[in-house]
Amino acid sequence: MSNKKIGKVMMTMNSRPFIKTAKQKNKSKAKLTGMLLTYGVEDLEFISLIAGLIAISKFFYDILVMDFGDFWYLNLVIGVLTLFYSCYRGIYKIHRFNKDISLYYEKERNEAEKENSEITKLPLGYETLYQKVIYTNKTYQEYYVYSNKVNEHLFYEDHLMFKVDPYDYKIPENIRKYVPFALKDRLLKNATLFNGKSWGLASDIYLNSKIVSIKKVKYFDMLATNHLVHKTIKSKSNIDLSFNGKTLFLDEESRLRKLSESSMSDIIGVNTLAVTKDHYLIIGRQGKSSEVSPEDFVPSGSGSLQREDVLKIKSKNFLELIAFGATRELLEECNLPKKSNVKTRVFGYVRLLKRGGKPDFFCVSFIDATKEDIDMHMSRSKEVLQGFQGLPRMIKLQSLTDIDGMIQVISKLEQDSAAYKRIDMDDNNAISKVSLQLHVTKKFLQEYQLNSINPFKELEKQHHYEFKQSI
Repeated sequence: MSNKKIGKVMMTMNSRPFIKTAKQKNKSKAKLTGMLLTYGVEDLEFISLIAGLIAISKFFYDILVMDFGDFWYLNLVIGVLTLFYSCYRGIYKIHRFNKDISLYYEKERNEAEKENSEITKLPLGYETLYQKVIYTNKTYQEYYVYSNKVNEHLFYEDHLMFKVDPYDYKIPENIRKYVPFALKDRLLKNATLFNGKSWGLASDIYLNSKIVSIKKVKYFDMLATNHLVHKTIKSKSNIDLSFNGKTLFLDEESRLRKLSESSMSDIIGVNTLAVTKDHYLIIGRQGKSSEVSPEDFVPSGSGSLQREDVLKIKSKNFLELIAFGATRELLEECNLPKKSNVKTRVFGYVRLLKRGGKPDFFCVSFIDATKEDIDMHMSRSKEVLQGFQGLPRMIKLQSLTDIDGMIQVISKLEQDSAAYKRIDMDDNNAISKVSLQLHVTKKFLQEYQLNSINPFKELEKQHHYEFKQSI
């Protein structure tokens, strides 16, 4: 075994106790956040906590200034009692949350019952513009909604602006009780959970759209709404209690709800397919420990908008915001410095029916780095060592704008996925499956090509959305 391999094994082994401790802390924090989302904080609990802190502070202040009245000790008594009440309520709710994790279960779907996505109709106003498409990939099927015309509109539009909704999104009252169920599998698997702050899309996109609304959301909001849409939840303690997730995203006529009418988080997904300056296409890879699509091939950069992304976009241009978020994800997943030069442009948009019509945007990027640069930085990636991310595939193209080569690369991966199997992430010749996002990227390239448009050639010409020393 080479010294390099020995070093890698030692680093991985030494990191395990830290990972285990970090996961334990993360699990406790996830439960606390889940408890607050489910039961909230009652007014009396909040007032009691504040009163207790004030009383205790007054008690110690009196001791400090030697101010002993006839009932000076009452502050201590009041403080202890009110804080005890607050702590008791907190412990009770955590105990209740732990019990509720096992209280709810998913009803098995009858063989005659169709997948909710299969029966979904398009919303009124979508029918002449959007279409529903199915993607089959060996082990599963996924539906999504998209429009060629909307994609080209986004590609050539310069002035689609955004505004921020004045309120913070909150999970609807009638489904908060199911938050323990939404987190159940991830907590039992000890998955890493972070309730990250993000943005949701609160308006639909049409050809005449000039402004879109975005709303403040968090990751757990998505788990408790968009991730429940295909589940029917039952209670062990009440046989009459039942929640059908399809009511979250389908109306009475089984029509997909418009984003402007949605009560879900609808977190905005961002993806980009990138080419290096020495003509290498970057195909991303999920890790074994990844919560979403483990071991799948994915676009070069893939993730969600983050709350702080908006602070970087002074122009309030929505397309610039999407391009920025996709660029940030690209640099993070290639483990490249934030000051790296990247040029990115939006070229597609879908709504994912598996996630209740969650919006995902697609971009193309040129990155001012070589294959050697990326290999060097990825070799130092903690995400790879910890199994959250796999090493990317780097495929040589004939040129920066060789979309024929890009389509062929992704098509070959899809063909290999027919022999799909779980694999060792260190095996460079291993076979894995292609994610919906990478498939959609290929489909959009093909459709632009049919219209004699090469998105990468257009990207080559542009000067806007260049993120230099700004990520």
